[in-house]
Amino acid sequence: MHLLRAALQAGQLLDQGGTSIPAARASYPRVPTGGLFHPDDLIVGEKLLVEAGVVQRSAGWLYPSGGLDSLLGLEEQEACELLLVLTLKRRRPLWSQVAVREDRVLFELIPDEEADLLFSVIPEPSRREALLLALARTQDSAANEELGARGEEAVVTAARSQLQRAGRPDLADRVQRVSLLSDQLGYDVVAPTLEGKSRRIEVKTAGTAGDVMRIFLSRNEAEVGRRDSNWYLVVCQLTFEGAIEVVGWSRGRELEEVLPSDTTPSARWESARLMISIDTLTPDLPPIL
Repeated sequence: MHLLRAALQAGQLLDQGGTSIPAARASYPRVPTGGLFHPDDLIVGEKLLVEAGVVQRSAGWLYPSGGLDSLLGLEEQEACELLLVLTLKRRRPLWSQVAVREDRVLFELIPDEEADLLFSVIPEPSRREALLLALARTQDSAANEELGARGEEAVVTAARSQLQRAGRPDLADRVQRVSLLSDQLGYDVVAPTLEGKSRRIEVKTAGTAGDVMRIFLSRNEAEVGRRDSNWYLVVCQLTFEGAIEVVGWSRGRELEEVLPSDTTPSARWESARLMISIDTLTPDLPPIL
């Protein structure tokens, strides 16, 4: 907590247009802090600001971002909380991968030193748990986006190989990852059949290998799949070796029984978590005939 406060103090000494690191370091011993902060504390605080991403370090200079102004405009306690969260977001600690579950935090799995830090900076238990859960979801979202892109590329590669093996390299060239153009179509990849018709493929990639995989399907994707007879869900998974493999596929109408339903006129679901068993999928890619 002391070093987080030192970081806020160091941030107040930086010019908006940039401050050279030697000039910043020279100013630390001269700043009146009532003996609260040693110059070395301010140096550590400066590094925390860089690590949190609110100060950029380049060619021996420190450049504040707009986020630093917002940070310094908060009450000290709120600013320390936010600075800690920003730091954890950019440097995800190993304990967060085992201690922060989908709907709860197992504080007993957090190392004592870091747990003490969390307790001192965010003393309110419910708020501390809420911030850690929100942070984990944000980090998981970024990781899932990268994983999803790898899955889509794997399906594009597999669909092209499928058509090339059938002696149609001309059709293989028409396989496209349309999610790069828009993520609102309700499908990610367009791949032709041997007749030249389009298979519209929504790709979902599970982060762990197993007999049952967890995926998320949006309402838009489900609606497109329900109405379009040429829409397919293709599920991929990350293997233990770190590769992406195509597991199998399903038609949109086959998913209807596992999708949620709107229970009241004033509320409707927008995204659903589905547990997909490998046994319910047809292996490989949708047929090209």
